[in-house]
Amino acid sequence: MAWGASAYAVGTVVACSVISTGVVLSVAGEALAFVPNALGRALLHNERL
Repeated sequence: MAWGASAYAVGTVVACSVISTGVVLSVAGEALAFVPNALGRALLHNERL
């Protein structure tokens, strides 16, 4: 199994930032994930041009 860039040392602090459109999880200033709330989901869309 290749972990690549998602492998971090044991004990690394994961920061959780709550913003108006959801939650951002980050490690050492690098965003790992964005979890949208209802407002954030309303802003996300996929449109083929």
